[in-house]
Amino acid sequence: MATVELTQIARNLDAVNVNGTILYFSYETCVAYRLEGDPRTVCCENVWSQSTGKHLNMIEPDKDKRFPKEQFDKYRDELEVL
Repeated sequence: MATVELTQIARNLDAVNVNGTILYFSYETCVAYRLEGDPRTVCCENVWSQSTGKHLNMIEPDKDKRFPKEQFDKYRDELEVL
């Protein structure tokens, strides 16, 4: 059975913990995630609004560590959290 926990980080920025994997949502879009047991956060570059850019800065301030959207989407789509 899946364990799911929702945490609001800031206005329109939420973290959803699913069995230890944390998915970060800016508005309704998954923009980053962290796998259970891995200290690294996989974060997408900002291709959205200034507000989402602020959210991304809260999650991963180092823009050099962010992935291009196409690559991030591929990694995210391969997640198996449930």
